Amino acid sequence: MRLLRRCDTGEFTLTEDLVGDEAIPPYAILSHTWAEDAEEVTFKDLTDGTGKGKPGYKKIRFCRERARQDDLQYFWIDTCCINKANKAELSQAINSMFRWYRNATRCYVYYRMSPALLSTPTRSSIRGRGNRISGRADGSLGVGRSKSFLPLVQSNSSPENTSDLVIKVL
Repeated sequence: MRLLRRCDTGEFTLTEDLVGDEAIPPYAILSHTWAEDAEEVTFKDLTDGTGKGKPGYKKIRFCRERARQDDLQYFWIDTCCINKANKAELSQAINSMFRWYRNATRCYVYYRMSPALLSTPTRSSIRGRGNRISGRADGSLGVGRSKSFLPLVQSNSSPENTSDLVIKVL
């Protein structure tokens, strides 16, 4: 497992691959909807220093800031902490992901939502990595999992009439 480590400068660095649960420090994890491949920041983008201009970098900045506020120095995001070009690493990551989510100190949920989900008269839901967010007839959102959820922010931030919904798992 590779983590992102917050630096005092406000930036972050990628750790070496940490082996064994005892070597892994407390960390936050981000559950999110994936954008198109070209929009997400990848492991290669981080190692090459080419990801800052991608729309997905916003999720990394969000996770870094929330981890700082929760006094965590480390955080993990699947799109950029896994070297998907290494098939053995990718396979190991897929097999370990449930444990990584379970062992996280904090889990932040960042979903791209359409107005239809928020306003449809029928129940709709998004499921992602064990999290469920439901749009209700009254326009409110319900969230369920074995842990408690706290909404952090919901903002209209896209010209395509979508909203970013961010939830913190307590």
